[in-house]
Amino acid sequence: MRLEGGVQSLYAKITPLIESKKIRSIEKKEVREIIKSTSIAEAIDKMSKTDVGAYLIERFRQGASAKDLELFSWRFLADKVYEFYEDLPSDAKLAIDSYLNKYDLLNVKAAIRRIIGTSAEAVVGVPLGCIYRYGKLEELLQCNSMGKVSELLGSLSMGKYAKIIEMGGDRIKLEHALEDEYFRNLLRVGRAIGDAHILRVFGVLVDLTNILILLRSVARGKKATRQDLLSQIYMLSSKEMEKFCTFFNVEEFLAELTRTYYHHLATRLNKAYMSSGDPALLESLINEYANYVAKQEFWVSMFTPAYMLSYTMFKENEMRLVTSVLKVVEEQVPSDMFVKYL
Repeated sequence: MRLEGGVQSLYAKITPLIESKKIRSIEKKEVREIIKSTSIAEAIDKMSKTDVGAYLIERFRQGASAKDLELFSWRFLADKVYEFYEDLPSDAKLAIDSYLNKYDLLNVKAAIRRIIGTSAEAVVGVPLGCIYRYGKLEELLQCNSMGKVSELLGSLSMGKYAKIIEMGGDRIKLEHALEDEYFRNLLRVGRAIGDAHILRVFGVLVDLTNILILLRSVARGKKATRQDLLSQIYMLSSKEMEKFCTFFNVEEFLAELTRTYYHHLATRLNKAYMSSGDPALLESLINEYANYVAKQEFWVSMFTPAYMLSYTMFKENEMRLVTSVLKVVEEQVPSDMFVKYL
């Protein structure tokens, strides 16, 4: 991707700042020691030399649960993601906004479930995404009708999502339609920006989501239907997707997946399943593969919108790691049981 001089100089200014932020991040190798903690307070203390650890220590109160600290972790992530946002070129903002739209959908789903009465829990919301960035998250969560939700989304240039909600219908189908539009938009944006690294990462996320849907179906002994899957594909073919929908079990599905572009992933999944029989471990490996692809694509993309997106994903993975570790410590899950999912 060729950048104009002014834009490239802006990336050149921001990139070193971001690199300096990465130095004080938590890495997987440190987690093995943290999960041996006997209390949340001890775990946070072991994170004290990292930015997220210092952030949590400042806000920690005796008796705080992992759930309490998870909310602080989300806020930490939002602070870091949007720290440089206003200074970014428009293509980087577009890539980040499109990726973070998944949190908009989480918040929209929470609002919808409260409106139609399928969830009685108090809705806090995730402080990420366009709705949050425009200061409309509380307004969304207080909407008392689907029409209000649609109207709010329409006012934030999220018209395609607004139209889906206007159509109404069964909640599960509605949520699937929203997810489908999210991934359709990722591919649309990846192509519009013209950055091959971003397009490949977004495309692989589309395919891996389809693989995950299929895996969850066959793990329950059920065939997936084409309607269960996303309407978009990237490196997988329509013929391959149709074949996948004929399988009832994990072994057959993974055997067929080894004949596709994702044969390396499939081989690893098959080996893990043969030794553990645990579908949850396979989901963890799929997420790990997504991160691997992103790292491979983005490490050569400094001074580009892809690099800015990579920082967002980097901090997101750190936050997920921290919240998982705190839950493990709180529930005193044996460390060897957790390490295999890292």
